[in-house]
Formats: sequence, structure tokens, C-alpha cells
Amino acid sequence: MRNRSTPILLGILAAAASILHAQQNSEQVSAERARANFARPIVLGPDDVRVIPDAPKDYNAQRTDIPHGRVEPFEYYSGVTGTRRKANVYLPAGYTAERKYPVLYLLHGIGGDENEWLNAVGSKPILDNLSCSQMDAPSRMTASPRATSLRPKTPRASPDLTMTFWSF
Repeated sequence: MRNRSTPILLGILAAAASILHAQQNSEQVSAERARANFARPIVLGPDDVRVIPDAPKDYNAQRTDIPHGRVEPFEYYSGVTGTRRKANVYLPAGYTAERKYPVLYLLHGIGGDENEWLNAVGSKPILDNLSCSQMDAPSRMTASPRATSLRPKTPRASPDLTMTFWSF
């Protein structure tokens, strides 16, 4: 009868050998190298299937020939954090409180806040263009909340935030 721990032990040894190999052959890691890696074009393999088509040309251009929605800052009380939380809500052109709208929640990445999509990505022209296209029927509200559970006034370089990155 075979010992049941043999496959587990072999797996652990293979993982340890892989880690040792990676440590011995590691290249210098730098912020520039990481940025260059993320900037590489994505090349699909021969057996990959493209699911999402390329964005239309000028999908993010500020257009003057369409109606524009508006971004409203919004605050609410969170029972989870025990604080008032901030969010930005995009209301499509022609918004009325009498109508119900679907909602798209755009969450920021680690270290971001409720302004990430507006400032870093420039989401307002994209949302304006989308709400006036045939692809977005019916128009929707878009909410970008502060999705971290840190206290709102936590400085970006604080130990609280640094430990959040490490524990994430």
C-alpha cells in the first residue's frame, strides 16, 4: 500500500525547488520595470478567444454634440465603519428622480478613493458617450464610492494604510 503523504511531500519539494530557482534567477525589480511590464500590449495566443471588442475610436473624447450628464458628490452613513462615507454619482443627461435607473458601481483600486475614476481615468466623457450610444439602453446611474474601510482622514503614507497593503 502506498504512503498517502508521498504525493504531498513531492508537491512541497517541487514548490520549494521552484521558489529556490526563482530566487537564484531573480532580475532586479524596480518601479520602472513594473510600469513597463503593465504597458506591454496584450497578445492573444492562437487558441485564445477575444470576448470584448476594442473600444470605439474616441470613446473617451469630450463631445459637444451630445447631452451631458453630471457628477454629484454624495455622502452616506456606514454602519460598518461608523463614519460618513463619500461617493460620486454620475447622473445621465435628462435624469429625473421620478424614474428608477440601473446602477453601475465603479470601484477604485487599492490606494484609490471616490475620485479615482473621475481624475485618473477621466470617466465622465466615457459615461456621457456611453449613455448617448445604442450600447447603453436604458441610461444608468454610476456610483464611485470610497471602497476602503479606513477612516476618511487617514493620510496616504500612514502606517494604517501601509499595513492594509501588506495584509491585502
